[in-house]
This record gives sequence, C-alpha cells and structure tokens, in this order.
Amino acid sequence: MAAAGPAQVGRGLQVAFEDVALYFTREEWELLSQPEKQLYRDQMLRNYQALISLGKDEIGAIQVPHLI
Repeated sequence: MAAAGPAQVGRGLQVAFEDVALYFTREEWELLSQPEKQLYRDQMLRNYQALISLGKDEIGAIQVPHLI
C-alpha cells in the first residue's frame, strides 16, 4: 500500500496512516474472533477518518487502505 503522504498536525508534526495502523500476520488474523476482527476494522476506519479530518486529503490522492 502506498502512502499518500503524511498529514500536518499541530506545529510541524506529521502523521501517516501507517503511524496509527496495526497489522496482523495471516496467522494472527486467523486467531481473532469475528467480533475482534470487526472491532479492528472499525478502529482502523476511525483512524483513517481522523487523518482525513486533519487535512490529509489536501496533500494528494488518497488511497483507502485495503483493510477497510
């Protein structure tokens, strides 16, 4: 997944989706229950929406991560 670029936060702090994402291996993912998988998807979507609200969409083309 290619990053669209970091979002500017506060005074020069930059945040990218990868900074707030949590990734599982396939083996780890298979150990999660369905409610845990849904919680993960919901949280990653909230993280993504938070970055968009910080102006990440003004930096360039945004790619929705494949996990949401």
